[in-house]
Amino acid sequence: MVSFGTPEGTGGSDAIFLATVKTSNGQSEQTRHVVLRICAGHRLIYDADFGLQFEVQQALAERKVPPVAAILAVEYSKEWFGRPFVVMEQVKGYVPPDRPPYTFESWLRDESPETQKAIWWNSVEAIAQLHQVDWKTSSFDCLTAGRTAVGLKPAMQWLRALLDEAPENRFRRTADGLWRLLSDEQPEILGDDVISWGDSRLANVLVNGTQVAALLDFEDVSLNQPEADLGSWLQQDIAFSKGLGLSRLAGFPSHTDTIERFTEMTGRKLGNMAWWMSFSRLRRYAMRAVTVGVAGRPGVVAVARNPSDMTT
Repeated sequence: MVSFGTPEGTGGSDAIFLATVKTSNGQSEQTRHVVLRICAGHRLIYDADFGLQFEVQQALAERKVPPVAAILAVEYSKEWFGRPFVVMEQVKGYVPPDRPPYTFESWLRDESPETQKAIWWNSVEAIAQLHQVDWKTSSFDCLTAGRTAVGLKPAMQWLRALLDEAPENRFRRTADGLWRLLSDEQPEILGDDVISWGDSRLANVLVNGTQVAALLDFEDVSLNQPEADLGSWLQQDIAFSKGLGLSRLAGFPSHTDTIERFTEMTGRKLGNMAWWMSFSRLRRYAMRAVTVGVAGRPGVVAVARNPSDMTT
């Protein structure tokens, strides 16, 4: 071990550490920069499958498009850290932070509007590339063999069951209202499901220059309509600007232009994006309703990524 540290700046549901290690085969030494991610004692993404996300990520890494970090090892034994863990390649880049919000203070806020615009479009293109991956190959069998909700209807049923388990709190009350509203007005399904990233937002994009170095955090990966990820992306853009009383970054394209461009990128007609943006809010409020009070308990570790670090 040459160096070991913890990044800062963006929330996470697992403990994340950056390490530089030296390995030797007896004849030569090799230095590698890796990320160690240790499963939290309590899941902040409710009922997330620790192994599933990395199976999907590794299958994507082998394709190289969209860019993700390669998985080096997944260990389910609790022998080493008392919890399962994964080791992955460390990818060079910067993450737009959510603590403090990138719209308030960040390297991205300080960039030119032209650079902000390029990062936005390249990120949206990476999402479109993810949705064009053929998940019906054997590499992605894990997506239909586990607990993952496949499609919108099972996802809505899963969210209802999730809310039924949640204690009474303001997050549940908001989520209950959203669930009733969205259940009465479910959109038309316009095509096949795609690999849905799940937590589609800028804070999960690793940027190098204006290019996407890697999409991060497939903790809530599933199969769903492409509108689910685009809706999350747009809703989080609102949450990090208007939702905080802050302005959108000057270079970010409009939501209308983004929807039109995404349609061109994917070659698919999109449904009611207002509904899907509300679906994103429902998911986040539902998971928050269940996990409220969990973060901070003994055994919960939430280590964050620092946008000024070279990190995955």
